[in-house]
Amino acid sequence: MKYCNKCQKSYPVSKFHRSKLSKDGLSFYCAKCMREYTTNWRRSNIDKYREDNRIGKRKSREKLGKEHENETYQRWYQKNKEKKRRQVAKYRKKNKKKIWAQNKVNKAVKSGRLIRPDICPICNEEREVIAHHHDYDKPLDVIWMCRSCHGKEHSPYFD
Repeated sequence: MKYCNKCQKSYPVSKFHRSKLSKDGLSFYCAKCMREYTTNWRRSNIDKYREDNRIGKRKSREKLGKEHENETYQRWYQKNKEKKRRQVAKYRKKNKKKIWAQNKVNKAVKSGRLIRPDICPICNEEREVIAHHHDYDKPLDVIWMCRSCHGKEHSPYFD
């Protein structure tokens, strides 16, 4: 049995995560309290959490290499071809207008009627930018933004 410092109850050691910080090798909080603490911390420090996560993913990619991601996906795809085909067909059926608008933008960029900027106009960082549509009925009326800013545009947490 181990005592949780947060809820002040005793639980079996199986209810605690491992931790290098404590002498017994287990967290000071039970798993339930730790989950609650972590969720609250992430909500109150969303920018730091996202930046740390971005840095961690970047380091992981550098360590393993892009080939690792491709190999992993290829192995998954070979096992799940039919599932992936059904997902794509379902998405295309559900999002016909969206796909039509994206294709219009891609053709306009290739022909030179639209120019894709190198810098995101929202965060002013040099990143790959994508087209954001407010109205798919106006396919060439787009706002260019990086994927990060595009995610913020659609996220309910940034209202």
